[in-house]
Amino acid sequence: MVTHKPIKNNFLRYCLVRFLFIIPTVFVLVTVVFFLTRMTGDPISIALSGKLPPAEIAQRVHQAGYDRPIIVQFIEYLGNLMHGDLGNSTSMSMPVTAILKKYGAATFELAFLAVILAMVIGIPLGKFSAHY
Repeated sequence: MVTHKPIKNNFLRYCLVRFLFIIPTVFVLVTVVFFLTRMTGDPISIALSGKLPPAEIAQRVHQAGYDRPIIVQFIEYLGNLMHGDLGNSTSMSMPVTAILKKYGAATFELAFLAVILAMVIGIPLGKFSAHY
């Protein structure tokens, strides 16, 4: 007599492993984005260059900590992320969490509807392709 428990168990293990891969994936993405944004210079100089005198920009760069070594900035950035502090937006001059609260619901709704639409179209097309 053959039971189907190993298939169910394998599927659950597969789902758990895929879920656990989220952690290193997010870490890699956060690291890449952090270092790519710092390769072009500090965000304050980029956003405000030409709009403020160089002394004012230097003061803001120092206050934000962009004049410290990059590894120190990265470790502090990871620590802030672990505590839910996403920092401040240089372009909108407000906390990123406030921006996410304001615009995040619409973005989530759009992404959710896109996934539903992709499933409604993709699954039948995939079944059709597999069949023929």
